[in-house]
Amino acid sequence: MKKNPLIFIYGLGLSAVAGFVVVLFYVLQSFLIEFFWHEDVEAFSRPIINAVILLVIGVVIFLTRKHFGQLPRNFSNVMAEIRRTVR
Repeated sequence: MKKNPLIFIYGLGLSAVAGFVVVLFYVLQSFLIEFFWHEDVEAFSRPIINAVILLVIGVVIFLTRKHFGQLPRNFSNVMAEIRRTVR
């Protein structure tokens, strides 16, 4: 059985995209850590700024839970969902 080289190229492309997304995540994470913890700390001690940051974080959590559900899910819930959707 001969494997199709297009499948290999497709997998390689998807891996490159996934790697790029992971790199972007780590760069953003590093920037935000540096910004919030090492830059002007006194600027973030104001209550209004803290409230805005908490509001943004709350909206992000609400939207991700709405679209993806409760994460992480345990193994038994995942298996029950698989059994329900396969049948």
